[in-house]
Amino acid sequence: MRGKFRTKLGLISGILVLIIALPLLGACVREVEVVKEVPVIKEVPVIKEVPVIKEVPIKPIKLKYSSMYPITHTWSQHELWMFDEIEKRSGGRIVILPFFSNTLVKSKEMADGLRLGTTDMGYTCFSYFPTKMPLLTWFAIVLTPLNLGVKDPYWQGKVIVEVVEAFRAEVDEELAKQNIRWLSITAGECVYHLISTKPITSMADMKGAKVVAPSVAYDHMFKVVGAVPVRVSMAERYEALARGVADGAVGHYNTFVANKWYEPAPYIWPIGFKGFAACAEMMSLDTWNELPEDIQAIFLEVTKEFEERTAKMTAEQQAKDKKFLLEQGVTIAPAITKEKVDEWLELIGTDVFTDKAKEMGIDMALAEQVLDWVIEETAKRR
Repeated sequence: MRGKFRTKLGLISGILVLIIALPLLGACVREVEVVKEVPVIKEVPVIKEVPVIKEVPIKPIKLKYSSMYPITHTWSQHELWMFDEIEKRSGGRIVILPFFSNTLVKSKEMADGLRLGTTDMGYTCFSYFPTKMPLLTWFAIVLTPLNLGVKDPYWQGKVIVEVVEAFRAEVDEELAKQNIRWLSITAGECVYHLISTKPITSMADMKGAKVVAPSVAYDHMFKVVGAVPVRVSMAERYEALARGVADGAVGHYNTFVANKWYEPAPYIWPIGFKGFAACAEMMSLDTWNELPEDIQAIFLEVTKEFEERTAKMTAEQQAKDKKFLLEQGVTIAPAITKEKVDEWLELIGTDVFTDKAKEMGIDMALAEQVLDWVIEETAKRR
């Protein structure tokens, strides 16, 4: 009996085990989810911040410039245009610092100021330095009367440029001795005429007339026709004309308008000669030699344009001033004829110029060449 009972009990136990084990077995044989391969994440390198390379500004070359004129003067305005153009075309590599009204170097001390480096650039007149710049000073003495009667005021404004270019080697040699480099010569002064308190329309009318000329350099051309040169300052010329101290004065239309000389002297004889003070834009030769070649080229380019600009604008201004004078009732006589010009030039002669050249120590062979050039070029334009 016990044996059968044990057999049944074992069978029942086995069945129970199966009943309990089957669910568990089913759970184990369920589909196992396939896990795809996970990519290996490589270590990302840390990128350090790239520094921004800032453009290093070019330090400009600053040049000091000296002028006798105030900033309001017409010529100063032309110069400001020139400075601005040089700065723009150099890309800001050149900056010119102007000192107007003789505040840095006085005009009559400019040669020493440039030679010693007190200023890098400057505007002054060669005639202030006859012993240091004799050739350039003499050019002005020769050109002033010998361009008498030239019909083209634009060319008269430029003739000083042309004569300097024609004898450039000699000019450069003279200036180099003073440590100076010539940049641009004044090409814009107006043509001179004679304004008077009574009609003067011929050389015969000038005999005995008291005439105020700009300087003693002009005296000879008036003495040879019988006029009497008198010395009166610019500020006193209006009164001199009004009181009869002078019968006439030499000047250009703009001077007549600006100083109102037309009020006491309502007559003008257009004798038409260009008065030269031989003024120029100059630079210290040391400063020039230190400039890069491309900057030198910019200076030469702009200063050449400056000469053209001032000559053209001056000729235009003369036309405006002449129109104004006519509107004020001023009588402007017909211009001096070529025949009268030739007669006057014959009286002036050339001996006075060769004598002056000897006195100033200028090579006489060179002086003769210059005289021949001036006489030939001016004769073409009368």
